[in-house]
Amino acid sequence: MANIWLISDIHCDYGANYQIIKNLSPTLYREDVLLVAGDVAHRNALVIDVLSILRQKFRQIFFVPGNHDLWIVEEKFGDSLEKALWLKEELRKIDVCMEPALIDDDYCIVPILSWYERTFADPKDRPDQSLNNWVDFMACRWPGDASQQACDLLMNENKTLKGLPNHITVVTMSHFVPRRDLLPPQQYLYFKSLPFVVGSIKIEQYLRQIGSACHVFGHSHINVDKTIDGVRYVQNALGYPREDRKSRNAPLLRIF
Repeated sequence: MANIWLISDIHCDYGANYQIIKNLSPTLYREDVLLVAGDVAHRNALVIDVLSILRQKFRQIFFVPGNHDLWIVEEKFGDSLEKALWLKEELRKIDVCMEPALIDDDYCIVPILSWYERTFADPKDRPDQSLNNWVDFMACRWPGDASQQACDLLMNENKTLKGLPNHITVVTMSHFVPRRDLLPPQQYLYFKSLPFVVGSIKIEQYLRQIGSACHVFGHSHINVDKTIDGVRYVQNALGYPREDRKSRNAPLLRIF
């Protein structure tokens, strides 16, 4: 049976992070599966390059784009939804999966396209001026300027799962956070406005609807591994070089 590994927020626009990915063993993971929960790079070619490198090291790669992956830094795309759909098609060519698939008749991996919503924040949370500098507001575009509907636009692209055998363990993955209680209280956050640009309860509703046993995610760079109401939630972010995480020496987390 294959091992299933997790990483998110690898930000390979930074040379140090790119080197960490390149230095992963070319043989150790050949029979294993890797879940990449978003934020590979800003530039299209680099996203494809990094996932191609990983694909050569693993039996299978599953990916969901993060906000950085959907920045419009090249005029090739009219909006971020178009870029997400382009990524799905381009990654299919290198056998990197953004759609549900079975692994060894034991697991079903379900990538969930999603975005964040302001209503995700707790009523006690209060945005501060740092929210005005959030790069997504300038770097992402949506059809018809539908920025408030971005989550719905992306989630409407997810395929509905039906008729899975009971013995299959469903593992869902998103870039964005599905529950507010997976973040610390606002007073402990470095970026105080994070709750307003971090997740959506619609992800939680979807993963519960399809019977997920384990949900992996990224974006907040706050690693967690906890079980809530029967579902295990895991984040394993590589993060920015300046964050100086101990996990940079062992960047992958085995979840199964």
